[in-house]
Amino acid sequence: MGRTGRTNKTTIAAAVILTIVAVAAVPVILTFYGLPSPYHISVTEADRDKASQPVTDATAVTKKCPFYIKDALANTALNATTIQLLDQNGNLIESITTAETGLATTGTEYTSGTQFTVAVSLSGYVTQYFPYTVPMMSKSDAATATNHYTKTFGLTQLGSYTIKVTDSAGTSYTSGTTTYNWTAKGVTQDTFTIAVYETAANRGWASSYDPINQQQQNVVAQMYFNGTGYNSLISGYGSMYTSGAVKNWFKVLPDSTLCRQVTGSGLVQKDGVTVFTITVNKGSFSSGCERLTIDLRDYFDTARFGNLGDGGVSDASLAAFYIDFIV
Repeated sequence: MGRTGRTNKTTIAAAVILTIVAVAAVPVILTFYGLPSPYHISVTEADRDKASQPVTDATAVTKKCPFYIKDALANTALNATTIQLLDQNGNLIESITTAETGLATTGTEYTSGTQFTVAVSLSGYVTQYFPYTVPMMSKSDAATATNHYTKTFGLTQLGSYTIKVTDSAGTSYTSGTTTYNWTAKGVTQDTFTIAVYETAANRGWASSYDPINQQQQNVVAQMYFNGTGYNSLISGYGSMYTSGAVKNWFKVLPDSTLCRQVTGSGLVQKDGVTVFTITVNKGSFSSGCERLTIDLRDYFDTARFGNLGDGGVSDASLAAFYIDFIV
């Protein structure tokens, strides 16, 4: 490149102005296109979730409602995500779909203070239901903004799990293969440690309440014996319901430990390990074999199981473990 042979103060000033403008424009461009930049994530996230921020000099307005949907653990925009606005009775008001930017805006205008449940769903992710109140706006924003402030929701990719079991002596068991022998152990009750492992990065579970089917959506460990039913759990569970002649013990597992979160640099922020203990009593068990099933189930409502005999309209097994008890 040739040299002009002179230093022009006007040229330098123009260059500085252009540089400042270019730098200032970056967050705006990133916000508009939803580009996942680690350098501007705090700026773009704040802009995308103004609906959750306090507003001074607030006023009620009637405008369309924009939403931004991201992966809650990987922190990336989610494309082709269905957003449904439900009224307080669970009836569908409007349905929209996100673009590649993770953004979607309602076709209808809604007034500040209107309350909805927002159902968010995407294949491979946990369907979640979020409470949402159409936000107020500052008077200055209300005068110039086309839409309400953007509301951000994070969706969690459904986890995949394995289960490991050890007894009080530290003996590890293989599902469906190794047995627990009461006679050989010389005890009438024993405590078992149950460890549930999330096997993939940035996957897990997020609980919510489904207003359409009026049920909780939890991950639970459902535990029961097949056989005569002499063996029983005496501790380590949250609730117990009988289905026919079978006793079912339930342990609701926390979302926080069911999620495994790993950053792009490999830093593990959540290890995805859930550990709890149960105590099994032999009772009057004296012959044969009784199998303990530990079934990890999602979209589960234990109270519904107690009332209707099933955990929910969508509950399914995520993983299972089996131990045979003999004497």
